[in-house]
Amino acid sequence: MKFSATEFRESPRDRKLLLFAIVAILLLISLSRIVRLSPPGIIDDETWSVWQTLGNPAQIVAWTPYDWPPLYYLIMGFWKSFVGIYPEADRFLSVLLILVGSAAMYRVARRLSGSIGLKHSQVAGLLAMLAFAGPGYSILISIYQRGYSVLLGLSPVVLWVVVRYFYRPTWRRAAWIAALCAIMFYIHYTAVLFFVMVGVFTLILYRQRIWLWWRPALLGAPLVLPGILAHLALSRSYAQNTQGLNVARLPLVPAMSTMFNEVAGYTAIGWLALLIVAGIFLLYRLRLRAISLALTVWILSPLAVFAARPLIGWFLTGRFLWWLFVGAAIWIGWGLMLAPQRIRRIVILAGSAIMIAAMFMPIPVIDQDNPAPALADYRFLKDHMQRYDVILIDPKCNTISPVEWDYFSKVYFPDGLQFVHNPAGYRRVWYVTAETRDPQMAALVAQDRLALDSVGPPRLQFQLYAAPPDVTGVLFDNGMRFHGLDFEGTLLPGMVVYHLNEPFRVRLWWSFDKPLDHDYSVGLYVFLIRAGAGALAMQSDGPIYANAHQPGQLFTDERDLTVATTMQTATYPIQMAVYDPANNNARQSAPGVNQDKMLTIEQFSVKEWTAIPPPEHP
Repeated sequence: MKFSATEFRESPRDRKLLLFAIVAILLLISLSRIVRLSPPGIIDDETWSVWQTLGNPAQIVAWTPYDWPPLYYLIMGFWKSFVGIYPEADRFLSVLLILVGSAAMYRVARRLSGSIGLKHSQVAGLLAMLAFAGPGYSILISIYQRGYSVLLGLSPVVLWVVVRYFYRPTWRRAAWIAALCAIMFYIHYTAVLFFVMVGVFTLILYRQRIWLWWRPALLGAPLVLPGILAHLALSRSYAQNTQGLNVARLPLVPAMSTMFNEVAGYTAIGWLALLIVAGIFLLYRLRLRAISLALTVWILSPLAVFAARPLIGWFLTGRFLWWLFVGAAIWIGWGLMLAPQRIRRIVILAGSAIMIAAMFMPIPVIDQDNPAPALADYRFLKDHMQRYDVILIDPKCNTISPVEWDYFSKVYFPDGLQFVHNPAGYRRVWYVTAETRDPQMAALVAQDRLALDSVGPPRLQFQLYAAPPDVTGVLFDNGMRFHGLDFEGTLLPGMVVYHLNEPFRVRLWWSFDKPLDHDYSVGLYVFLIRAGAGALAMQSDGPIYANAHQPGQLFTDERDLTVATTMQTATYPIQMAVYDPANNNARQSAPGVNQDKMLTIEQFSVKEWTAIPPPEHP
């Protein structure tokens, strides 16, 4: 294919508009990924991809599994050393790679469509960017912590360099092709499918000039061939092992339908419409030219993969067909641009709207049905866990693997977590269960503890079981037993410090020694320090219902309080009274109450700067 000498000549105004359009598309692509970087859960393969890099380069290579090359894990280890182990930061590498691929997608689509004119080829390139980044699996790959994100990002770059090489073959461009192909191969072996596709594409497009491949082949063969030969047995083994899968036995039409829905996501109908419309215009305008034939072969290549199942295994899945997005993007971008002039603007605007909308539509989690929400659970745990809390995993809970537990613990609790097999001796136990739990363990955890905070669905639930601060407690005359007070969200009972007008919550622990004859009330009182006796600063009253709880059953009474603006810097005791509203608010007696039958149960401090301190006396 030849290009005019004026192909890349643009006015300064056109360059600014073009730059604005490219930047806008890249920002849209970035936004469509960034909003998905913090999911409730990540699949186990993502966890393992980062967990495996928790070592030096030699260890990373040694830990690489037999069916993966080590390069992606080395890259991820290098990236993690800068940004940390948090999933959002690690996933951002995949976002950056899709931006590189999208920019290269513009260049390759523009160069291949240069014969239709400068402005038209620019629009074709912009449309190809949207088509490359919009399908559901393209989004999925470009937010996952997996090696396919590198392959997806580099594939348009390789094709761009190949097209430039065939336009003007040089050793330098051949070296770039060889190096990029070697990188892709040592990211994952499915890169070979992309190499074959690029070879077929250039054979159709350049025909007798196909011999120009000798330079990249000469430079790249020593880099790639040893790995190919070493893993031929792996390919045969994979092919044999996948023949028994139900999906591998699907007939042609259901197999193609399943593949397309997986690749396109929930917007499959929109993408099918774009492929058909673009194909009509592309084939009608270009007839049987080499480029239209080459793109047709690329689009229909899954048929060849289906036919080759006995040889290569079942590769008709999104993570193995990442290279399909490249040809499909050029097909859509160029095809929509070739619409008849009278409807071209409408076609381009409608197609762009569909592709942009598709980027922000929900996408199916294809690699694993509904992964466990361990990230959301651990974020909740990080916000609610106290220092001496422990985690106990039910023996029947196998929702997430030990590798995932280790990874999540390192992410959110770098100082470590305490996991136990027996809850005895621990006041606060976070009990992790699946839909089925071990009855004996559940009984041990619940013994003398109350179920409080909870997060997660039944298949992975974190439930806090807490014992009261005082197991023995203080018995009131009416049969109510007080087991202590907790300041919610703090590890400093008795040393909590609040600001003026700051709200806080306390939790009162109770049980009944005997059934109550009627309802009672509990009052909390805080008095000013420097005012006259009985100057009340804070008060909270609430009922205790006789029929709500059984004797011996723990329960809590939570109260919301707010520090009074009249309080000064000092430490204030919290006093409590149990009284009978039906008997003139008569207060119940208990060991330790004062002459007003109020029991001091805790204290807190206030720090303020608004009042003038009193003069100091010698």
